[in-house]
Amino acid sequence: MTFEPGTIVVFDPDSFNSEFWKGLSEKERKKYYGPLGYGQKKLKPFVFLCEITTAPRHCVLVDIETQKIETMRHTNDFREVTDEEF
Repeated sequence: MTFEPGTIVVFDPDSFNSEFWKGLSEKERKKYYGPLGYGQKKLKPFVFLCEITTAPRHCVLVDIETQKIETMRHTNDFREVTDEEF
């Protein structure tokens, strides 16, 4: 899955392989996915900028709240937000 540049997306752990997700400890989940909003009560929105051409299925995102850049995140770990969510 890829998005158009400027699309508002959120981290979606439900998109993970369930065996992979179950294999992570809570500490590992927070370490690797906390910056994406894992463990927070509300969704953390990002702006999708682009897919990295030299690393297919990896993307560049901007955290809307902090304006920090996230790189090399798997595109399929995100989903587009709905109007009701944003």
